[in-house]
Amino acid sequence: MKRFAAILCVIALSVSLASCRQQVSRQTTTAADTAAQQTTEQTTVLPQPEWQWQNTAPEEQGLNGDVLPDVHATYDSFPMLAAVIIKNGYIVDEYYKDGYDETSSFLLHSASKSVTSAVVGIAIERGYIESIDTPLAQYFPELYNREDTRWQRITLRHLLTHTSGIDCADTEYETAWRNSDNWIQFVLDRPMAYEPGEVFAYSTANTHLLCAVVQQATGQTLYEFGKENLFDPVGMESVTCDTDAQGISDGGNGIYMSIFCTGPCRAVYILCSRAATYYCFHRQLRGQNKYLLAACKSDRKRVL
Repeated sequence: MKRFAAILCVIALSVSLASCRQQVSRQTTTAADTAAQQTTEQTTVLPQPEWQWQNTAPEEQGLNGDVLPDVHATYDSFPMLAAVIIKNGYIVDEYYKDGYDETSSFLLHSASKSVTSAVVGIAIERGYIESIDTPLAQYFPELYNREDTRWQRITLRHLLTHTSGIDCADTEYETAWRNSDNWIQFVLDRPMAYEPGEVFAYSTANTHLLCAVVQQATGQTLYEFGKENLFDPVGMESVTCDTDAQGISDGGNGIYMSIFCTGPCRAVYILCSRAATYYCFHRQLRGQNKYLLAACKSDRKRVL
């Protein structure tokens, strides 16, 4: 009897130990699974939704929507093709003449130069160009052989600021420059008029030299490099660009884009198809900041 009782105790103890092992195993497994799940949750990066413009009523952004009919009537009175008012990052008003909408592409003309300068900056940041103080002659070595040594002192800074000193200002030579067979050769054949950096003389030919520099430095046209490093990354899908006869991007006058091509950028450009530069209006309406994005045909016509 005592032997039988001892056997029963051994069996009970074995069952108890087995049960404890199973419980510890389950607890260990559960803890490991929980840790693995937490690690997975911590390392999983959820896809971010694509940024999109949001529309809202003017009143929700502190603006008086009752004045908009008068604003649109003003637009109707001259060749304004499209206009958008943005407040606090929200679209509060859109205007399009017949035949135009948010997908319409507008030629920036000389406003293209602002885009070109941005692409030049990116090329510098990416290490393709050393700095804005890099001599132009580094990309056109023949300039080192010129008797007029002022050619050798022209830098990219001078081209960006229209102070190269080259006698090729738009006021006198733009038509002849554009009608020439080779835009780069035309400007390089012009004489020097001033010491680089001393006199401002607006010259689209200066900007075109920058486009040639970017093409030499990156192995891509200014448009191709801009598309890869600026336009596509920020959603500027509508951007296109003309070229000269040699295939160099016309970054001085030939860039096109839609009114919303700036995508999520907070900077708002006024796109004028015959403007000399970007017009960015930042005015006060009932004490609140207001931005206007517009495209028009007329020269330097400011709205609002």
